[in-house]
Amino acid sequence: MTPMERFLKFMGLLCFYSYLFLLVSGGLGFLKAYVLGFAAFAIVFRREIFEARVYNRLFLTTLFLSAGGRLLTVLVNGKPNSVLIFYMITEFTFGFCILAYSRITLARAGSMPQ
Repeated sequence: MTPMERFLKFMGLLCFYSYLFLLVSGGLGFLKAYVLGFAAFAIVFRREIFEARVYNRLFLTTLFLSAGGRLLTVLVNGKPNSVLIFYMITEFTFGFCILAYSRITLARAGSMPQ
């Protein structure tokens, strides 16, 4: 494993588990049932998210749609709460870290064309 792959693995897993912590801790205050369902999915299928393309796409699509919904809220409602901005930036950042790492793991598992 190259140093870059090790770094992406570290960042991808750190972001994944940090995001799960935010979900489970109740830090995201909107749509609690959606948040808990998404967290349960991510916990139960954590290995498949990084090894199977279908699970990976479902997880990342949900994550980026959630962040996109927050962005749409900012555009429609105007000046947002600082907490909303924090979570929006966190979701986009974590999403891109997980995407970068999962591209390596999916290619290694043979679930994605190289």
